[in-house]
Amino acid sequence: MAKFNPNEFLECHVNAALNVMKSIKTTFPWFSEIHENFWELLFYSILLHDLGKCSEGFQKAGANGKIWGYRHEVLSTAFAQFLDYPEEERNLAALSIITHHKYLDDDGLPIPTKAEDFVWMGYVERLDELLENSDYIKEVFISRISFWEIDVFGKAIGKFKLPSDWESRIEEFDFDKLLNWYDRNWKKYRKELIYLKGLLNACDHLASAGENSVRILPSIADCVAFRIPREAWRPLQKKANQIKGPLLLRAPTGYGKTECALLWAEANCYSTKKGLSNRIFYILPYKASINAMYERMLEYFK
Repeated sequence: MAKFNPNEFLECHVNAALNVMKSIKTTFPWFSEIHENFWELLFYSILLHDLGKCSEGFQKAGANGKIWGYRHEVLSTAFAQFLDYPEEERNLAALSIITHHKYLDDDGLPIPTKAEDFVWMGYVERLDELLENSDYIKEVFISRISFWEIDVFGKAIGKFKLPSDWESRIEEFDFDKLLNWYDRNWKKYRKELIYLKGLLNACDHLASAGENSVRILPSIADCVAFRIPREAWRPLQKKANQIKGPLLLRAPTGYGKTECALLWAEANCYSTKKGLSNRIFYILPYKASINAMYERMLEYFK
């Protein structure tokens, strides 16, 4: 199980998270510009992020309504070594997995470096619990990967290859080397690390909440036109809907600056056939004005 009360099988949770990823991939296609293999790395990060929950200790604790007491993502991270990518890309996936609940400097994340015998031995002990369910990992979960690849990418990719000696290699995974790589390269790969972790979290959390896709805005111009016919738009509102790039707007009270701002935002958003795929932040100086604007926005978008 990946979740308890209500129960959810690991493969069901992963499938739900991948459904969210597919909607993100369709809605935000420009993420591919961040890194050549961005979508594949996100895909495999989602696949592997909860494998540590296969531990018998996690399963028993969850079934009895108790907390296991160990970070499952630490165990999951070691599986990233079996990705058939260059070292830097394997490390990007590994870091997104190990940080998908806590940051590297969080005291609650026991990263098993060999310099700390107590932490390392704790990892080895929990790994023994994981390997109690090695048959499930190999014969049930891993065997589904090609089907998920076809579902998301339309073809089998085959970049995750579990070797025959995988159990011993999981135990030998070099967390020190991973952390050293991060210390040397985090500035160079900052954007990749931010977006991989962020989107892994988004897919994980939305799937856990029962959502199968990300929500996008409808056409703002159509929403505005529903309340204010296009022929009644003021010249500044029409122009705002055509301007690309920064806009400084000055107009008297009651002129329709809110609609101008929304129409300008639409002109500068990435749009698809289904609607707008950017997030729009409408910033105001006072809580009272924010609350009033919230009610006004509901009139357009509820």
